Amino acid sequence: IAALSTGNAPIRAFGTIAHTSTWWIISGADAPIETPEDFRGKTIGIVSAGGGSEKVIDILLAGAGVPKDEVTFQVVGNSPGSMDLIEMGRLDGFIGDMSVWAPLNDRGAAMHAMSLDPYMDVPGQVYFTTNEMLETDPDVCLAYMRAVKKAVQVIEADETGAASIEAMMPFAFPELDTPEAATLTLQAEKELWVARGDEGIGKIYPEAFAKGWEQMAAANLSDPDMDPSVAYTTAISDQL
Repeated sequence: IAALSTGNAPIRAFGTIAHTSTWWIISGADAPIETPEDFRGKTIGIVSAGGGSEKVIDILLAGAGVPKDEVTFQVVGNSPGSMDLIEMGRLDGFIGDMSVWAPLNDRGAAMHAMSLDPYMDVPGQVYFTTNEMLETDPDVCLAYMRAVKKAVQVIEADETGAASIEAMMPFAFPELDTPEAATLTLQAEKELWVARGDEGIGKIYPEAFAKGWEQMAAANLSDPDMDPSVAYTTAISDQL
């Protein structure tokens, strides 16, 4: 969306994998960050400067009317180890995805995890391609999304996640070096994929883009005068 707003990038989303946000704001249980207003005067860890994690926080702050210069940011990466920086007093909180939240939650870390869902409507993760690809080879995109939907359904039916992790083992995913943590992350991510039920797997929902576009515009990340439909097409996902 930001690329479309600033440079008219010739791309569109054609499918959704995570309907809700993959991000959490993690803080200490004894000094929890519970709302975007609580960011005032805090030091917050982000994955990268100017990247997606910082843009997410920009949206949160803009929606709450909190000036960004009232928050200090520190790049710490995306790791459960960032919890140590909270315990050392070097951070008040940090942003982490499901691969961070899941193992911390499983081991009963003394943390408070704030969901971003109440504050953000833009889809958590989408598949996108070039406009040219959508015009010349849409069947490839449709075949891909049908495979994605089938894979999600297979993983959803695998209650323990063991069969899914075993099926991934031939591939070079660093996360598979710790199968227990990978299973926890997989189970947590699965909830994002099926957040709109089985019929919503892979679907593009225009209302999510419309609301999310407004929230991004408030944070100066999207052009308020552009039609949000330039960012997506429903032509592929409507056939799932």
